[in-house]
Amino acid sequence: MVDVAAFAGTYLGTSAEGGAALRPLREAHGLIRDAGYTAVVRRHRDIPRDEMADLAHLADAWRRHASERGFSVALGRLGDPADGECVMVECRDPQGRTSALLSFVPWGRRGLCLDLMRRDRESGSALIDYLITELLLLARADAEPVRGVERVSLNFAVFRSVFEEDGKAGAGPLLRLWRKVLRLLSRRWHLEARYRSYAAYLPEWRPRHLLYERSAELPRIATATAMAEGFLTAPRLPRLGGAPYPAAPATALGSEPDGTGPDSTPDSTPDDSAPGPR
Repeated sequence: MVDVAAFAGTYLGTSAEGGAALRPLREAHGLIRDAGYTAVVRRHRDIPRDEMADLAHLADAWRRHASERGFSVALGRLGDPADGECVMVECRDPQGRTSALLSFVPWGRRGLCLDLMRRDRESGSALIDYLITELLLLARADAEPVRGVERVSLNFAVFRSVFEEDGKAGAGPLLRLWRKVLRLLSRRWHLEARYRSYAAYLPEWRPRHLLYERSAELPRIATATAMAEGFLTAPRLPRLGGAPYPAAPATALGSEPDGTGPDSTPDSTPDDSAPGPR
């Protein structure tokens, strides 16, 4: 058994402790709001079809990569009529132009899980913090359209335990070596930055494990997992005659969710917009 990830869940309540956890986020939220930005929170079913099509087009145009990656739990589409219970959180600039958006899928009966996150190329990642905080504050106030929501997840942080334990006294040489390897990988996939940005929301971490029967199977399992998550791409043989296979269309309607997820040094999505107070 290998500890491969942790699920970041923020549980909302009316306790003083919960309010203290949101205080720095609320302060950053206020700065963005005072600059003239607004947040619009709606269930997908309440968004007119034409407007949803426009949002899906923006989500597609703002993709940083043709191959999305980073979300271990993802719906994989945007704008399907069957997804009316999903929640769209949209940021509009002082001119009323959409500049960032998030989409959350239901997590049980009283939860939401981050599924898609996009922002335009001209806006900073602070807008993502603003939108997440807006959703958390609405849910904490038990306000529509998220009345009854008690928990919000920002998805998974891969190898979170390695990054957390390394900073503690007594970390062994193998752990330090493994973290060095992960830091090299993070230059491309922002693994540590994603964990740090999730941690800013003081979530309750729920570990996820990879089970296997024989150690010899690990390389094959790891490769298959990386391909499923979009971190590796299987080589494709050319067609007979030399013509390559056509690339899959990068459409938000029915496409995979944003593969970058929250991370603090974005320029790739979920590897571009990093939630978390700065």
